[in-house]
Amino acid sequence: MNVVMFCGGRGGARLFEQYASHAHVTIVVNAYDDGASSGLLRRWVPEAPGWSDLRKNIARIRNETWWNERVKNVPIYGDLYHGALGNIIMHHTWESCHRDLPRVLSSLTYGLPHRILHVTENGPYVRLRALYADGVIAEDEATIVTPRSSHIVSLLTDFSQLVLNSEVIRALRNADTVLYAPGSVYSSLLPTYLTPGLPEVLRSLRVPRLLFRNATTDDGGITPEQAVARQIEVLGAAVTDVV
Repeated sequence: MNVVMFCGGRGGARLFEQYASHAHVTIVVNAYDDGASSGLLRRWVPEAPGWSDLRKNIARIRNETWWNERVKNVPIYGDLYHGALGNIIMHHTWESCHRDLPRVLSSLTYGLPHRILHVTENGPYVRLRALYADGVIAEDEATIVTPRSSHIVSLLTDFSQLVLNSEVIRALRNADTVLYAPGSVYSSLLPTYLTPGLPEVLRSLRVPRLLFRNATTDDGGITPEQAVARQIEVLGAAVTDVV
């Protein structure tokens, strides 16, 4: 059984556990994180992916918790790195692979029954911006996932120049089931679904495409009901059931 799961870093953990024992799972994420240690690396190398969600899913696929362990005072780019060990390992691997992210992800899941893909071919790894109901503009992903009294009403990022990963298309064409995992709507989910061409590919499928509700209001101030509505606004008929 082939399953494609769209998720962020944490929201898909339970779904992955449920399917991993009896299915080949392809995880699809975006690498637009720019908070904490991912943000530190992206400030030093602006073209770099945001590693956080990639790292968490690699740790899950490999069943290795050390990827998420914290390190301090690691010298890099003439400065000191503090953050997740897996981020710095993936970043160095990306540099060693001539900044070829698909090659990095393929090498880290080689020989395993599950894999992870970035939603675009090989960048660019856009900077997320969002508008709040009170008129405030969040200028980065780190702000988007920081709780505020207001709620997000729209993304301001231009996704029109992104190119959908051909491997994602191939995985979807071969899928028996598609899962839309819970997660942060304006950082993990909608930025992926807004990749040009992806909703159209998803709507063309003739397999179950299940959208899983968030259990609580997310960091953008979006309730579970609003989260479902906003995803369906983008995906439309690409959702066959809401769970």
